[in-house]
Amino acid sequence: MISPTSVLLAVDASPYCTAATRYASFFSERLRLPLRILHVLDSRAAGAPAAVDVGIDDLTLLTPQFDASLQKVLQERGEAVKSRTEVLLRSLGLEADVELSAGLPAAEVLARSTAGTLSVLGKEGETASVTDAAKLGTVAERVVRRAEGAVLLVPETFAEPKRLLLGYDGSVEAEGALGYVVALAQALRLPVVALNAHEDEAVGQTQLEAVRERAAREGLRLETEYRYGDPVEAILSATREGDVVAIGAFGAGRLAEFFRGSTTGDIIRRANVPLLLHS
Repeated sequence: MISPTSVLLAVDASPYCTAATRYASFFSERLRLPLRILHVLDSRAAGAPAAVDVGIDDLTLLTPQFDASLQKVLQERGEAVKSRTEVLLRSLGLEADVELSAGLPAAEVLARSTAGTLSVLGKEGETASVTDAAKLGTVAERVVRRAEGAVLLVPETFAEPKRLLLGYDGSVEAEGALGYVVALAQALRLPVVALNAHEDEAVGQTQLEAVRERAAREGLRLETEYRYGDPVEAILSATREGDVVAIGAFGAGRLAEFFRGSTTGDIIRRANVPLLLHS
């Protein structure tokens, strides 16, 4: 189990940027972690990319470099995002510089992410549907699939976290997320609930009993809850304002399908609370 050692905030000109900044500031301050802020000058936004991410891991198609005028447009947009973010940070009582970097957003975020990084970004970015390549998967999806550390995907509005709700399906990934989430909740002084949903109650209760045994063995403080039915619908119906929903990024069964594959972006947009994904 690796606890977060730093917070990485990815900002852009999307409507999610303000909420992402506030969530990153919350975790940075409460956990007393350094905050690093990144804005990527994404050439796709100007319509003339120097590189196109085709949606397949480690496969990028290179095209001729964009001209100086388009580069100037990107730089001006980046400076505007940087200025707005730094003003917001100062209003929150924080001083931090925004790093400007040119390239593909997901690749630039991943290059700065380690196992101890908590990466914070909006569920949708400003270039989510700019190109056909982007439609194959959002920046958020690609970061979730490949990040070494945890990723927090945030909605368009901020609500101060009051509870961590862990979707637990008994998988190895869920076990890893359990330790991370409980440690995080204790550091934040927030309650944590491990939620299991299954169509066979005996299976669900057995999985939760394993959680309770581990909690007793390791001195973890948490509550457990079982709900009958589909895991995705159970998690969505259980959430309330102030929740952070946590899950192993690649769990088993239908719960994993909620967060990955070609429908990831569509389903992520159904949740109106932050999603904490732990790989």
